[in-house]
Amino acid sequence: MTQLPAVVEKAAEGYAQNVLMRATVQAIPVVGGSVDTLFAWRGQQIRQERIEKFLQQLAERISEISAPVASVPEEELYDLMIDAFDRVVRTRSEEKRARFAQIISRQVQNGGSVADAETALRVIAGLEDAHIEVLLAAMSAPLVLGLFDGKRVVTIAEKPIATPGGTTSLRLQDALPHISPAMLRLLCSELVAQGLLRDAATSTWGGTNMDYFSPTELSTWLYQWIRRTSPARSG
Repeated sequence: MTQLPAVVEKAAEGYAQNVLMRATVQAIPVVGGSVDTLFAWRGQQIRQERIEKFLQQLAERISEISAPVASVPEEELYDLMIDAFDRVVRTRSEEKRARFAQIISRQVQNGGSVADAETALRVIAGLEDAHIEVLLAAMSAPLVLGLFDGKRVVTIAEKPIATPGGTTSLRLQDALPHISPAMLRLLCSELVAQGLLRDAATSTWGGTNMDYFSPTELSTWLYQWIRRTSPARSG
């Protein structure tokens, strides 16, 4: 079983001490001090719980690494961990924290410069869980034969276009019924703006449709960072 690298534990200890010190300073009573103190310490408790859960998720993923851990520049890994902690304490989403843990685990496993891992953290931090749901649906959509250059395509159209090959684009409202049509349109537009989806109609009809979308090379790259290849351990 692969253990957490020492630099990861060092970063966790240093970050926790720093956060505790800031919370202590913030809790010094001023006007309405009792309310300020209660809020500050409750906030500290929430941050600590999020970091602890994140470290558990990270330890679980690193324990699944069977190959020898690659060499990672210690200072770069330390900075990456501090960056991750800062993002962890700012999100309520356990799924997003798990994706942060997967990015760190992949970096520990593959080694080398952490520049790509830092970029992956930044991109994921800017996406909501619903964005990821849409993106994963697009990545797993069937290839559309006879149209859209044979790409994987999802659509927010009410009635997807039939294709000569007999396949149609995946309708997002069917795949993600818990997300409203208006929100799906907004999510797709935002993913296009970030380069994670492209308007599939552009390559097919030479115009803009914004009803059909296909994943980009950037989304494939990001998926490699957040994809968990090892099965989750039970018990």
